[in-house]
Formats: sequence, C-alpha cells, structure tokens
Amino acid sequence: RKLARSLFETGEGGFDWPFSREPNELSYMIKLIRQFESEGVHTYSTEKEQKIARATHGYVCFEPTEKEMASRQARPSLWVIEDIKRGEIFNFCGGKRGNIDSIRPAGGLHIRYADFIHGKSARRDLKAGEPLNWDMIDT
Repeated sequence: RKLARSLFETGEGGFDWPFSREPNELSYMIKLIRQFESEGVHTYSTEKEQKIARATHGYVCFEPTEKEMASRQARPSLWVIEDIKRGEIFNFCGGKRGNIDSIRPAGGLHIRYADFIHGKSARRDLKAGEPLNWDMIDT
C-alpha cells in the first residue's frame, strides 16, 4: 500500500486510485455499511475519515450542469440518412443498413429514442439530411 500511496501522491497513479480499496479497507467499509443498515448510524475512527465521508455525500440535482448544456449541440441525435416515403418504416441502422442513424451535431431526437422509433412509419415524405423530430413519426 505504501507504493500505491506514493504513486498516487505524486500523480503517477491511475485515475481510479482515489476510490480503490485494499482488502482491509473494503472490509472496514462493509462493516460501516452493515452498522448503518442495522443501527441507522455510522461512526468513524478518525477526523480524517469523517472529512472524507462528508466530501463524498454530494447532493442530487436532476438539472443539467453548465458543462452538459454547453455540450448539447455537439451530441449525436437521430437524422434521416436516406429519402423516406410517407408510410415507409423507420429502420435505425446503428452502423448498418437503414434509413435513420445517430449523427452529430444535435438537432434531431435524442438517440435514446432509436429503439422506440425503429419499426414506426413516416408521417410524411422525408429527405435525407433532415433531423428526425416527433412530428415526422406516425406513432
């Protein structure tokens, strides 16, 4: 462990070293978890442990951060990549043959909807290069 701390302290360690645990540390962490589960309280042996624990508590925020807001225009979204006739079925290609795909920049629907849209039909004729939006989909 001394070598690991030395490498971490000098910035030579891996990115995951701050939250990695040795077997005895993991055992102690599990003991604290079980104590909290059974008693509803937690106790720490040192002030350093208390300080580290307080730093990890954080808070819940469901709003996007400033960094996320700034990156939204660079995210991929769903776009029409082949001309589609009214009534034709959407086929999300995901790197294969299809008529819609996720492409940068943003402008179309979020790619999380790809599975939902796949197999639905076009409400109107669509041209390749259009960002895909809900008003284009017959649901």
